[in-house]
This record gives sequence, C-alpha cells and structure tokens, in this order.
Amino acid sequence: MINSNGGALLGNAGVSLNAGGSGPFTLSETINISSSQISSWQNQGVQRVLLRRVFDAPGATSTASAQVQLVVPVRANFQGARVSPTQRQLFATQDNFFNANWQIVAGNGYNNVWFPILLG
Repeated sequence: MINSNGGALLGNAGVSLNAGGSGPFTLSETINISSSQISSWQNQGVQRVLLRRVFDAPGATSTASAQVQLVVPVRANFQGARVSPTQRQLFATQDNFFNANWQIVAGNGYNNVWFPILLG
C-alpha cells in the first residue's frame, strides 16, 4: 500500500498468492483494511492509497503489476448544526409524530455524511 501523494510505503499485505499451470491466471483475495488503519491515514493527511500487486515467478524474466486506487474518506470537520422546528409539544395521551429538518455545515472536502440516531 502506497501513499499516492509522494509514494511513501504505508503498509504491506504480506500475503502470497499462488497458482500453477501455464495461465492465464485468475487469483482472488480478500483485503481487510481496519477502521483504525483508515483513521491513521486520516491523521497523516493521506487522501489516496494505491494498493499494488507485483506478480513474479521463479525463473521469470519479467514481472507484471496491477493496482487499485483507494480513496480515504475526509475526516468530518463539522462547523455547526441546527434543527427546525426548534421546539415541539409532545402529548402523553397519544403517539407523537413530527418532522425535523436538520442542517449540518461541514468543512471543505467533506461529502459523506452518515448520522446514527442517538436518543438520550
């Protein structure tokens, strides 16, 4: 895994893929990138990671490589929030339903908003 801005090595999958025969080959693997790893990249300001695989074989005279670019989500930098209506009367004798409109102001570059519902 390589930082696409500057080429610094960020990590190594450390897993070998094996195939036999004359090819062509189709190799599958599952890549697991933990949330703590993503958080670490965010703290370092990493925005894109290249996941590169180099394929070679004993006695081969050349190698082949392929890569996929991973986009690291921008860390949320919320600047404010408000709700409308700001007050609502609840009634103890019936179920209460109402609409709430939330407006959240995020900083530049942030475009992936997901909010858990927390009541308390």
